[in-house]
Amino acid sequence: MKEFLENHQFTKKTNNILRKSGFSQDLINKYKGNQSMLSFMLMHVLLHNVISTKNFLVRFRKTSEQKAKLDSSLEFLSEPERHRH
Repeated sequence: MKEFLENHQFTKKTNNILRKSGFSQDLINKYKGNQSMLSFMLMHVLLHNVISTKNFLVRFRKTSEQKAKLDSSLEFLSEPERHRH
């Protein structure tokens, strides 16, 4: 990863990634020739995406656990009266 960031050549794709991540075109133009600043900006995007993915997975797991509890409760409630004893 470090090698990629240190050796990354600025491309149109890099520009698009940075724009979609909220960096202004003026800021990108100002620093696109500065390798260390470009690396910092890309690392910021990477960390933001990792954190977003982690948060999504945590929410997904909690939702799955809640769904399993709900399914279990609904199954219990739908059982005939004689099976509840």
